[in-house]
Amino acid sequence: MNEFEVLLSFLGAAVAFAGFTGVVSLIDRRAAHVSHQVTTFRIKSLISSALCVIVLSVLPIFLIAFKMPPPLAWRAGCAAMSVVGLAYLFLISRARSRLTGEQKEGLSTAQFNFMTPLGALTILGLIGAAFGQIPAMPMYLVGDFFFLLISATVFLRLVFMLDESAKNRTAPDPVVND
Repeated sequence: MNEFEVLLSFLGAAVAFAGFTGVVSLIDRRAAHVSHQVTTFRIKSLISSALCVIVLSVLPIFLIAFKMPPPLAWRAGCAAMSVVGLAYLFLISRARSRLTGEQKEGLSTAQFNFMTPLGALTILGLIGAAFGQIPAMPMYLVGDFFFLLISATVFLRLVFMLDESAKNRTAPDPVVND
């Protein structure tokens, strides 16, 4: 499998995650013991990371198709991805910091605390690749995979919410005909 097939595979997975977001957004939040704000935060995070994967998966393909030399295309892609990654981490951190009190019900800090430093390390690697200090193409694939990993973990949290909602939902009272 070459690098373009990997990118197209990431693209397909991101489209699938984004497509299923509509289904998991119908979760009964009260039964899942999760605030509306946390669900909104997760859905926005999933859609944003999936869109990043979609755009970033095709970027080097387009650059190379428009006759940019491949080494330069991968380095330019790493530079663009590092800017997108920094913006994503800033915006997601800001959105999370705005959740207060009861709005935080159901928020998992472990996932956020794991992904944020991992994202920062990925961005540092992308910056190094953009400046030619490490191989750009493999680092670009790692960066794209990181965004896909964000999509997958947030999607998994939404699926867990759906499962929790189904467990906690009270069964309707049976109708008794006299």
